[in-house]
Amino acid sequence: MEKGLISIIVPCYNSASYLDNFFKCLLNQTYKKTEIIFINDGSTDETINKLNSFASSNANVKVYSQRNRGVSAARNVGIMHANGEYLYIVDSDDSFADNTLFMLHCAIVNFNTDFSCCGIKKNLVFSDSNKIKNPRIFDNVDDIMAYHLGRVSVATWNKLLIHSIVQQIPGYPYVFDENSARGEDALFLAKYISLCKKAVFFKNKL
Repeated sequence: MEKGLISIIVPCYNSASYLDNFFKCLLNQTYKKTEIIFINDGSTDETINKLNSFASSNANVKVYSQRNRGVSAARNVGIMHANGEYLYIVDSDDSFADNTLFMLHCAIVNFNTDFSCCGIKKNLVFSDSNKIKNPRIFDNVDDIMAYHLGRVSVATWNKLLIHSIVQQIPGYPYVFDENSARGEDALFLAKYISLCKKAVFFKNKL
């Protein structure tokens, strides 16, 4: 794993209408040490053409294709090919602020935690501050799990994870349950958090 590198894992299924905005979010990130791994999950629209075009213009972009097997299988393929010290698992219809990776990385490094988690917003008006707001730090797994389940979205897209911890999950790299039709994020994060000793949550809505 390459130190400081963030592997951005993006499953795509018929995502063509979202990809222009998503590409813009990626290109505008102020944290530049990234590899971007797209998994085309059997799309029948223009998704693969758009992905290949984007990859041809950006050396840090990789595109893999598979028959339609669902988001969990696609994420597992992305994790299998990830080389980064960190993992950022996001969906192709998400939007994120230009400083999202910078802030998540700052939090995980500065507070020496096993993952970092930012706030979310339901529209496209993001926090523009590079100062971490109201950090909450927990240093035992019970408190981390309780706060996460009670206060935080149980999705992956507002969290930066450490790859070496993901590797400790039984069955790695097949860490997302491919037989689960719903709640795959919650199941994965429960397994991840059970291996954590310290976490930071902060309020910036990125």
